[in-house]
Formats: sequence, structure tokens, C-alpha cells
Amino acid sequence: MSGKTTPSIPNQILRLRPGVILVALSCLALTLAGWHIVGSLERESVAERFNARASEVELRIRSRLADYERALRATAAFMHASETVSRGEWRAYSDMMQLKVQFPGVHGLGYAVRLQPAELQALIDAVRREGVADYRVWPPGPRDEYTAILYLEPLNDRTRGALGHDMFANPSRQAAMTAARDSGQAVISRKVTLLRDTDAAAQPGLLMYLPHYRSGTPTGTPEARRNALAGYIYFPIQVQEFVTAALQDLRDKSGEFELEIFDGKEATPENLLYSSRPGSAQRNDKPLFRRMQSTGLYGQTWTLRTTSLPSFEQQVDTRTPTAVLWGGLLVTVLATITALMSSISRERAAAL
Repeated sequence: MSGKTTPSIPNQILRLRPGVILVALSCLALTLAGWHIVGSLERESVAERFNARASEVELRIRSRLADYERALRATAAFMHASETVSRGEWRAYSDMMQLKVQFPGVHGLGYAVRLQPAELQALIDAVRREGVADYRVWPPGPRDEYTAILYLEPLNDRTRGALGHDMFANPSRQAAMTAARDSGQAVISRKVTLLRDTDAAAQPGLLMYLPHYRSGTPTGTPEARRNALAGYIYFPIQVQEFVTAALQDLRDKSGEFELEIFDGKEATPENLLYSSRPGSAQRNDKPLFRRMQSTGLYGQTWTLRTTSLPSFEQQVDTRTPTAVLWGGLLVTVLATITALMSSISRERAAAL
């Protein structure tokens, strides 16, 4: 017995059909493309919110530093309005400023006077006559000039030891003081340990300097400013307290990101100025969002590293892309079956 045998249904299904394969691959490609596009758009939307948050952090820190600069300039105006400012007047002015309340992180309002070597002993004698019996200029040793701390308020057991300190003899402070003197602008120092924080638990600090020039002297050029310098008005600032206060309005969002601030362009442990989660354990997984931004602030460069935390990353909607994927796969299967059955029907009709 001879004749044409009709392939069984399983064999018909397994037989390659270019048209069916094309339909399947086209639907699958569209599904994967749609899944990727929807997922990317959702992630980009959350990334924009993350970058906006990081930019807001920088803006708030910059704005708070500007407030502190204005306070120093107000103090300079107070000094220029008087021929001399006594220790009692400095204390009264400092009390009026309400440093703890109005300027969080600021641990005092200080004034360092510039001295020539010949003026040194006269200053020491004058301050001791004011009641500061143990006043001295330190560190000891001959120098071309001195910038001894004359006033520092509030004065207490922790800050009293800073009186007489020649900050210009310290390289970490001298660079900022020189830049402030020559530019006439407020300048912050690099990372320092404040003199009041010399114990093991000391936190990173910085100093904001504003040069004070003698009244009536020209200050139009760097050389003129160097000659006219009378001293420095300054704030010692504890960075952890300062940044925490600057970001106070973002406290309800503090669990959404981690912020680290580094002194300079290198994000190394020794350059760390501030961490929003000090002592917290490292994450085992890789964060979805991270932004590194270096910004110039009052003569220094700070690097801000903002990292998303799981509570923020949950804002990325994974349900919609997943629905697109499964819906597309279902359509792919249905379209492939329809194309296959149509192909089989055409082949049967042609065989009759």
C-alpha cells in the first residue's frame, strides 16, 4: 500500500516554520523592549528625585555657611563702629548673638589679634591686668608675626585654654588665614581638631575666618590688605553639629539616604568630615543610586557622597514593568499559537 502520509500533529508543530518563528521573535522583542523602557523610565524618575535631594543638601549647607559669614561681617561692623572693644563688650555682644540657638555647631566667637614681636609682651601684660592671670602666647618660639587669640566667648573651662593660641603657627589654619587676609573674604579651614576637643572622642571641626582691617587704611590690593590687617574674627565650627542643623528640615527624609562629606576631592576615611550614619554597618548589597559631587565652599573643596537607602529605593515601581513583561509574554504565546495554527490550516488546505 502506497500513498502520501500526512504528518502527525506533533510533527507538524515541531517542524520549522519561518513565519511562525518571525511572529514569536517579533512579539518577544517588543515585549522585552517595552519591559526595559518602562523599567528605565521608572528608575530615571526616581533617580531625578534622588539627584534633586542631593542638590538640595548642598544648597542648604551652602546657605547655612552664608548665614555664618553674615554673622562674622556683622561682628566686623560692630568692631569698626567702636574705637576699641573691651573684653566685657565682646562677651556682651557674643551673648546677644545666642550662638547655640542661632548658629548650631558654632562653639564660640573669637578674635585673634595680629602682633609684631615687639608688641608681644605689652599685649600679654595688658590681658593679665584684665584678669586673665595665666594668659600667654603659644606655641612658644620666635616668629616674624603672631596672631594670638585675644577674645573667645563663651569662655569656660574647655575654651579658656585656647586663649593666646597663635593660629598662624599651625599650617592647617595658616593657609585659610592667609587666603582670607589676601582676598578680604571669609574663608574656611581644612579639617582640624578644635582646641576645645582634644580628647579621644573629638569630632572633626573647621574654622571660618574673616579678616579685620584697621579703619581708614587702604585695602584695594592684596599687598594693601596684608599691610592693613589688624586681626581675624572667627568661628570654630563642629561639623557634625553644623551639618545636622543645616539639614534639620530634611530630618523626615533622613532614612532615605546616607550623606558623607569629605575634606578635599578624595573620599578617604581620613578626610571624612561628616557622616549622617556614624558607626553604621556597611551594606552588603550595592545601592541603586549614588552621587559624588565636589563643590567649592569658602576657599575649600568638599566632596559630598550621597547614597540611597532601601527605604528610598522602594519608591522604584517594579510592578508595572513586571506586568508589562508578563502581559507581553502572554501575548507572545497567544500570537505564536495563532500563527502556528493558521500555518497548519493553510498547509492542510493546500494538501487537499
